[in-house]
Amino acid sequence: MLWREGSKDAIIVDPSESKPIVSALKSRGLEAALILNTHHHHDHVGGNLELASTFGCEVWCSAHDLARVPGAKRGLADGEKSSFAGISWETWAIPGHTLGQVAYYVEEAKSLFVGDTLFSMGCGRLFEGTNEQMHASLTRLTKAPPDTRLHVGHEYTIKNGEFAESVEP
Repeated sequence: MLWREGSKDAIIVDPSESKPIVSALKSRGLEAALILNTHHHHDHVGGNLELASTFGCEVWCSAHDLARVPGAKRGLADGEKSSFAGISWETWAIPGHTLGQVAYYVEEAKSLFVGDTLFSMGCGRLFEGTNEQMHASLTRLTKAPPDTRLHVGHEYTIKNGEFAESVEP
């Protein structure tokens, strides 16, 4: 969730389900004002319709995924700069995991929401993209400033560490 201090409007990124989001919003006195999705997989969009219905908010995603993301009203292009509820970001196309995978770079928050392209000690599986696309996307992510916080789609650190150790003890 992203929000500005003093505002009740929150931007939700990749709500897999609605109940924990609603609980987190209520505990902070916030309301969902916009949903951003990094890609179309159910574990990133599962809460879209219920949250959009409950809060009357829109859903935005990559232009490529516009027809594949439940409730999506606007598709964002690579390099497009957007602003909502006082929060600005740039959309980066980072295909590989899926063809419509995007990241959202929020410069003011020094944050990059990368979905399932990059994880701690690993990267996402290739479902639709090619090795070359994934490599180019991972390389693009390295262009973010060094103090950027990465927000990944899943917590796989322990499993990725176990795999790495099995390959290179």
